[in-house]
Amino acid sequence: MKKRRFFPNSPVALLTAVVAVLALGGTSAQCVSTGIWSTNCPMVTARYGHTVTLLPNGNLLAVGGYSTNFLYLASAELCDPGTGTWAVTGTPLAIRGQHTATLLMNGQVLIVGGIGAQGAFLTSAELYNPAAGTWTSTGALATGRAYHTATLLADGKVLVVGGESGVGIHTTPLASAELYDPASGTWSSAGTLSFARYEHTATLLPNGEVLIAGAPLSSAARKPPSYTIRSRARGRLPAR
Repeated sequence: MKKRRFFPNSPVALLTAVVAVLALGGTSAQCVSTGIWSTNCPMVTARYGHTVTLLPNGNLLAVGGYSTNFLYLASAELCDPGTGTWAVTGTPLAIRGQHTATLLMNGQVLIVGGIGAQGAFLTSAELYNPAAGTWTSTGALATGRAYHTATLLADGKVLVVGGESGVGIHTTPLASAELYDPASGTWSSAGTLSFARYEHTATLLPNGEVLIAGAPLSSAARKPPSYTIRSRARGRLPAR
């Protein structure tokens, strides 16, 4: 990469959702081809550091995060874009923010890691069932982490990469990766990055590999901009 990049995070909790409306043609939402932004339905609880996942039925699932005064949230909401309204759904098993949410091939949503009460970096993971609106526990990570990425692979497994671990302000960037198997509900090691990363991006490429790019610089790892690709054949993370 030519410029170093990482996830911009602002500690401001907002109730409103903002929607980009693009020209689709022949619909009431049609607008100029450059696209416009409009304010949509307010959430039940103001939050940031949460996740939002598009479900197979078209609804949106918002999970966890923080509200005003850094209040940890153990709540989840569903948005119906058709009516423009949010409603509370089942309560997650753990308080968490800065976690990941991944829609699995079976329609459930996998919530992984994040920061919990007292600033603990969580190893726990849980599954949301959209049909029942309920949560169940699943296998735990080997290492608690937040600010990581989670990528759904072509075989239905989920690759979790990097992030930070620790307690409170005493954190350490991670170079480890873990692989979740929905069939068994368990995690396994997925190799080691060339150096630790957090607040990076992860992109599944057409050839099945995963591109990991960017991260903030720390005093412990002043590295030039770079990227890493997870080898599909060998399941390792070589530096490029």
